[in-house]
Amino acid sequence: MPRKKKVKVEVSKEDTLEVIENEDGTLTISWDKDDPKYSFMNELTEAQVTAMIEQSIQRMMNDDKSLLGSDE
Repeated sequence: MPRKKKVKVEVSKEDTLEVIENEDGTLTISWDKDDPKYSFMNELTEAQVTAMIEQSIQRMMNDDKSLLGSDE
């Protein structure tokens, strides 16, 4: 069985979102279905969650580039 490793994410101890990086580089994401902070994700498909994460990462990357003055 492939070993999984947890990715260090800065969150509070009360945060129920868990992100685990699998050996193959994929991520496993889970949360407490009753947590009001994340319960909106209960009805999302895997594709919707993936798109949401990809868009957030792209926004963060764009913000970093604009802060650094990169012309890329």
